[in-house]
Formats: sequence, structure tokens, C-alpha cells
Amino acid sequence: MVEDKRYATFSLGKAVKECYESTEIVEVSNPPTEKEISEVQTMAGEYDIVVVGTLTVQANDAQTKLVNAIYNHNKNVIVIATRSPYDIAYLPDVPVYINTYEFTYPALETAAKAILGMSM
Repeated sequence: MVEDKRYATFSLGKAVKECYESTEIVEVSNPPTEKEISEVQTMAGEYDIVVVGTLTVQANDAQTKLVNAIYNHNKNVIVIATRSPYDIAYLPDVPVYINTYEFTYPALETAAKAILGMSM
């Protein structure tokens, strides 16, 4: 689980972990640093699925680099965009994408349940 906690009142990682107890949460800066991108990229191959929270991605920004670096090591990437529905335009290789339009806890919890196939 990778996310920028600075903007969220409630954590996307917490919402996913409440649905799937063995979730490991990794928080990064916004924008993520090159070091963080490298560390997360290395870790990505160790997991079955990597869930990434994004916040208004732009072309070639650090969030885009982070998601692409993860995807290069693990094709099972799920992006949860927490604001802009246009993040997917900059992440064309991402196989699973959902947008919450906000980062309130109910929105994050609903997204977590949706990606994990749980009833709402």
C-alpha cells in the first residue's frame, strides 16, 4: 500500500488494512522522492498486489514515475485516485483503476471494499 498521508484525513492504507489484515502500508512523500520510488519499486515484486493511492497525477510527475516503477516490477497494480478522475490518462498501463473523487474515510473504505470484492 503506497499513499501520501499528508493530504488524507483518514488513511487509504488503514481502509485497505481493515478489509485485508495482512496489508503492509508504505507511506511516501508528495511528491515521492527518487529514493522512495526506488525503495517501493524494489518492494513491489514481493507482493501479490500493490495498491497505490494517487492525488491529481500529471504527466511525468513523481507520482507517475512511482506508479510506473511499481508496474515495471509487479503488473498487479491497483490505482485508487483520490481526487482527479483524469489520473488514468497518465497511467495507461495500469490494469485496475478506481476514482473516489475525494479522500474521506467513507470513500476510501468503499474503494477498498470494491477492489477486494467485499460487499458494501
